[in-house]
Amino acid sequence: MAATRPDQIIELFAASFNAGDVDGLASLYEAGASIIPDPAAGAVSGLPAIREALQPFVAMGGTLTIIASSAVASGDIALTHSSWRLEAPGADPMEAVSAEVARRQPDGTWLYVIDNPWGAGVLAAAAAR
Repeated sequence: MAATRPDQIIELFAASFNAGDVDGLASLYEAGASIIPDPAAGAVSGLPAIREALQPFVAMGGTLTIIASSAVASGDIALTHSSWRLEAPGADPMEAVSAEVARRQPDGTWLYVIDNPWGAGVLAAAAAR
């Protein structure tokens, strides 16, 4: 399923994540998109790198819960946010407030262009460098 509204990407991300579907997750990104898998390490770009970055999180076998989310669009660009929690067996829960940029595609669907799942965590990492 494809997102026909920018807020749907968040729902589809959680559903694909909880299903363990890395290919489904990767399908939510443009070919040249970037993601920040670790605030201290910076961004990676391109679908192969995104798939590789998401795989360890999916392999944890946890449940991703979206606590709250929002999307604001201006033309073909949207800013999305979500407050999320990942609980996985044998690991401490992870929580953050994300910030993503999505773009409407020519077919009317929406895909991520930039994904920062750690929100302000990237600022703390930058300040620590």
